Amino acid sequence: GKAFNDNKTGNINIFAEINKSGKNIRVTLNSEMNKIISAGINNAKGVINGIKTGRFIEIIKKDK
Repeated sequence: GKAFNDNKTGNINIFAEINKSGKNIRVTLNSEMNKIISAGINNAKGVINGIKTGRFIEIIKKDK
C-alpha cells in the first residue's frame, strides 16, 4: 500500500488495493503514526479524487 498525509484531518491514511474491484483497505493513523484511529474500505475513486484535489499527499520514503 501507499501512505498519504490527509491535509483535511492531519492524519495519515494507508491505502492498499484489495483486488481489481476498485476497492481499497484504508488504515488511518494519527500524525505520529503510533496509533490506529480507524480502518475500513474505500473506493479507489475517492482516493484518486483526494489526490487530485490536494487533500491526500503521498508520503515518500527518502533513502539515506
